[in-house]
Amino acid sequence: MSVEEKRKLGIGLSRLSPDDLTKALEIIAHKNPSFQATTEEVDIDMDAQQNMQVNTSKKACAAVYPSLVQNKILWFWPSTDSQYKDVATKEKPPYIPELDDPSYASPMGNRDIPYGYVIPDI
Repeated sequence: MSVEEKRKLGIGLSRLSPDDLTKALEIIAHKNPSFQATTEEVDIDMDAQQNMQVNTSKKACAAVYPSLVQNKILWFWPSTDSQYKDVATKEKPPYIPELDDPSYASPMGNRDIPYGYVIPDI
């Protein structure tokens, strides 16, 4: 975990509600029995937690894909195979310098489209 990622995590933890912070500390304590959160101030060794799996539910099915943002476009490689672990740094997508030029008016945007399924009253 980089210094910047640790800084962002620390900021995120400081913004948690007291109940959510307690839950987060309980997860850490459950996975790392030597961790004690009994005082007002808690020191967390982030390097010791780095490989900790947070969710062990068999129903949870999420994958982390290699990704990067370039030219305001999210690029990702949908494979969890170990050979693609660093593919985002090895095989960068095509760079389009015009898209990073502040004078360029980008036609990119997004649109929220409502969707869902309504079950009628029976």
